[in-house]
Amino acid sequence: SDEQQVFVFLDNLQFADDGSLEVIEALIGDMQSRNTIIVCSYQDNVSRTEQVQNLFANPNNIARLSVKDVELRDLSLDATNRLLSEMLEKDDSTTMRLSEVVLVKTHGNPYFVKNYVNLLRSEGYLRYVKNEWTWDITAIAAGTNISDNVAEIVESKIQMLHPDVQSMLEIACCLGFQFPRDILDRFAVENLVNGDMQYEAEVKNHLTECLKVAIKECLVEPTRSGNKYKFSHIRVQQAAAQLLPKDEKDLQALHQRIGNVIWSLSNDGKREWYVLAAAEQHNKAAGLVKDPEEKTHLQNVNVKAAKIARTRYAYGPAAEFLEAAIALMDGEREWDEKYQVMLTIHSMAAEMYAAAGRFEDCKRHADVIFHNAKTSFDKVPAFFVMTESLGTQCRIGEMITMGTRGLALLGQKIPRKPKMVHVMYELVRTKRLLKGKGDDELLAMSPLQSKEKLAAMRLLSSMLSFAFVADEPEIIALVSMRMIKISVNDGISRMTPTSFACWGTLNGNASEAFRYGNLALRMARQMDEPSALPLTIAFAHGFAMHKSLPLRDS
Repeated sequence: SDEQQVFVFLDNLQFADDGSLEVIEALIGDMQSRNTIIVCSYQDNVSRTEQVQNLFANPNNIARLSVKDVELRDLSLDATNRLLSEMLEKDDSTTMRLSEVVLVKTHGNPYFVKNYVNLLRSEGYLRYVKNEWTWDITAIAAGTNISDNVAEIVESKIQMLHPDVQSMLEIACCLGFQFPRDILDRFAVENLVNGDMQYEAEVKNHLTECLKVAIKECLVEPTRSGNKYKFSHIRVQQAAAQLLPKDEKDLQALHQRIGNVIWSLSNDGKREWYVLAAAEQHNKAAGLVKDPEEKTHLQNVNVKAAKIARTRYAYGPAAEFLEAAIALMDGEREWDEKYQVMLTIHSMAAEMYAAAGRFEDCKRHADVIFHNAKTSFDKVPAFFVMTESLGTQCRIGEMITMGTRGLALLGQKIPRKPKMVHVMYELVRTKRLLKGKGDDELLAMSPLQSKEKLAAMRLLSSMLSFAFVADEPEIIALVSMRMIKISVNDGISRMTPTSFACWGTLNGNASEAFRYGNLALRMARQMDEPSALPLTIAFAHGFAMHKSLPLRDS
């Protein structure tokens, strides 16, 4: 508001997934947001840099936003000297020679400057004697065995830690930048003491001590949640990754063990984050899975993870989990032995790719369904998702073709290129169908039960939405009247109110238009279906009722 500003800081944006970037882009592009300051930090030397930069390169955003780029470069010699001068409480001239050495060793990276100074202190090159810091610059320059690669500063520190601390960091880096304590506990108990619960408390106490060492060395730090920790810097996680097995099979075996531990904490799939984490770890070890039962279990874990990701609007990751499930299947044989499972997974994958805007991948899975579906009805999900996909791309002609093909399979034939004669014919039939039916009778219609008719209503509703946006009046008329016919003859669904609101727009009589617009609104609210309201309101108030009820009073 004008009275209060909103400040949003988003750190490490280079790690954001596609869904998160879409949310941020929507926030940036919101025309209604005012007095909002958004600060984003990201590394410009990673693979996702271009995607992050594109958030602010959208021409629509540039025209109305004040975007300022601030590049945080490595410290200069003067800046390094000022930093060391304040840290060691010495004047600039005293610390200048030390600053030159530190700059050479760290390339001016602030995080590694701090770590290098700590290294000097721990190895005795930097000492606190008689209330002041002292050092021998010649000994430091000659004696510190640190290469010009600043990452080796942290690697060197980790290599000097106790093996148990290293093992803990190894597992933690597999879990991500943040990692839950309970996974480390369970992994330690199951793998260090072979599941002997007699030593469980002792093992957990030892793990606590290992965490304390890592925290003292500024490698990890606790989060606000209490049960989670995080690496103090992304470079620490990268350095910890050097501890991982170099042999690919050994690395996969480690991920598999971690995946088993995480799944054991998931309460049979009821704890959502653990399902996602278990699927991610197991997928990194998919090459080791040979047993059919293990494959089936991993397929189920991936499908569960995909469903969870879908509820969180993470459509890209959901599609990737489904691809992992499909990769575990044996194509043609699985279509014979697990037909319904394959149909469900490919249908969901097509849906997720369409929602993520990856339309070619959506078409790829839809084509698989068209090729393998045993019945016409089983092809309907593919027709629906392709209709949505083509409509989203504003390929309206292809959308109508796809939709009418799907409707034909369901026994609902509509002309691909309707003419006015088709509209007039259906108009007369619809008026006859509704003749003598009062509002109370229409509101009391029973729910639609036929799965074929429900599928047809869903497909018709999708076509109606896109035809409305593309200004295709003949398609709008025919589709809405077909929806009314199904609703009156077979029962109503959540798509029905929209069709009655649209029917109000087709009536030249203002009083009838108002009646059916109002009926549609009552019907939508009576159903208690939030998804039925938006398009119904748009048609009812925007096109049917405005002649009798001005928009300002709606």
